[in-house]
Amino acid sequence: MNIFDAVAFGYIVYMLILPVWWLGIHSRIRAIRRLGWAYYMLPVLLFFLITFFIFYNYSTVSQYRINTFYTFFAGIILAGITMMIDLYRGTNYSFSTLIGLPEFFPRKYKSKLITSGIFSYIRHPRYLEYMLFALGMAFLTGLIICYLLFFYVLIAFNIIARYEEKELIQRFGKKYIAYMKRVPRFLPKIN
Repeated sequence: MNIFDAVAFGYIVYMLILPVWWLGIHSRIRAIRRLGWAYYMLPVLLFFLITFFIFYNYSTVSQYRINTFYTFFAGIILAGITMMIDLYRGTNYSFSTLIGLPEFFPRKYKSKLITSGIFSYIRHPRYLEYMLFALGMAFLTGLIICYLLFFYVLIAFNIIARYEEKELIQRFGKKYIAYMKRVPRFLPKIN
């Protein structure tokens, strides 16, 4: 297994778990709050199950590839763009917000509407990162399973963004609605 395949399989495990976890938070937050820290154990359990399944079937999964020099180069570029978005996003986004603590414990971790930095161009830069990195991994490795993961991530984070936006409208009201009208969800406006 080369380094790109190892990163891709790690990302597959991560991306199969993360959307399910966030969808649970954004669609059923009141029920999830009652579970508290126990809800953080769900991804740990899923991680071990999915990791075992993927690495057990590595030889079968890894033989199906579509790759060329051009797709590999495009994958490098997408990985670089993803890292730049991550660095730019990180200047406005705390770790507690990243792992969902304001959603779980709103009295302890106060949240504020972030509309500056990269959030002045797109509403969900983190989700865009996930999508671009999934496509980048598909291009880098050529693995068919990574192309399938890209489509899964694309659909999953579109659904999650819709749930999250309903929750943010409840939390921030007219300020968030005005922000939604001004700033696109994933792709920045080109003037």
